[in-house]
Amino acid sequence: MIFMRLKATHIGSGEMLPPTLILTDRALVREDPEGLSKHTVEVPLDQIASVQLTEYLMYATLRVVTEGGDVIETKGLPKQEAKDLQDLIGEARKIHGR
Repeated sequence: MIFMRLKATHIGSGEMLPPTLILTDRALVREDPEGLSKHTVEVPLDQIASVQLTEYLMYATLRVVTEGGDVIETKGLPKQEAKDLQDLIGEARKIHGR
């Protein structure tokens, strides 16, 4: 079940196409389009250690740190939608005992 799908509206440095974040009932998924294919990273909700949001004038950056210390950072997200996603991840983590 997908709770939220959020596509970056601003392309960060080094990105050709904006990434998409998908929150499901089990994981946070980041899809990065790469030409004709896409690179997908999936982090189970019980492996998320922290979620940080940095707000700028028009956009926000969402930084997810895993239990293993890996960082998934997505820049160029609409501010309000990024806040909503941060809240939803927090609620989902509570359900999964984090």
